[in-house]
Amino acid sequence: AVAVDKEAMFGGWVTTEGETPDEAVHTAAITYEADANYTVSVSYTDKAGNHNTAVDAGDSAAPWEFTVDQTAPTGIVTARRAEGSKGTQTVTWDNELVDNLRFGFWSGKTITVTGKAFDDTSPVASIRYYKTSRRTAMTERELRNLAEEEWKDFRKKRVKIVPNEQAAVYVEIMDMAGNVSYI
Repeated sequence: AVAVDKEAMFGGWVTTEGETPDEAVHTAAITYEADANYTVSVSYTDKAGNHNTAVDAGDSAAPWEFTVDQTAPTGIVTARRAEGSKGTQTVTWDNELVDNLRFGFWSGKTITVTGKAFDDTSPVASIRYYKTSRRTAMTERELRNLAEEEWKDFRKKRVKIVPNEQAAVYVEIMDMAGNVSYI
């Protein structure tokens, strides 16, 4: 559960009087800034003890249950090499782009790259990868500008780097709110 400051969220009531007291319209601005899944309900009682009827939410797409998620998802990329009786050796990159490619992880056999994605608030919408033989590290801007068809689906898929291939694998993780991170 997320602790919220109800006083800071609530902007106060504004009343627009109607021709009769029953036609008055009361509105309030409520700001939801904390990342969370919200469920909202509205009820009121007038000074005579009468309770409200259904609240008119206008054209709101999801007035009673919605998510605020401003934080990018996180993830882990793991590369594994199998070297016979030496067992499996693993290297992991966690939640960041590197500035300098060193190509310090090698194998005489196939290297398998896998990934996992996490998001605390909204579900992960997509995990995609881009495999390149480029020898310099790519920036986030360059990755954002790649053509859609250059990205491949990374869910339940393993990327293979075969012997005598030099490659870098970038991962893009997007959550349902549209927040993106690159590893």
